[in-house]
Amino acid sequence: MRLQTVLWMSLSLGLTGCAEGLPPCHRGDIQQAYDEHGVLRADAVTVTQACMDRIVGDLQACYREAK
Repeated sequence: MRLQTVLWMSLSLGLTGCAEGLPPCHRGDIQQAYDEHGVLRADAVTVTQACMDRIVGDLQACYREAK
């Protein structure tokens, strides 16, 4: 997932009041991305599983599935 997407999603959730008041991702959650050969990718970053879990939790809290 690209850094811009994560930051935009965090901002969107915060502005709609769906977030817990805290950003789901912190600087420590954003890491460099590497390809399968161990070469640094300049076009991508990775986020930790904890960050993704917080984003998904915020999304599920705000946008419940219709039954």
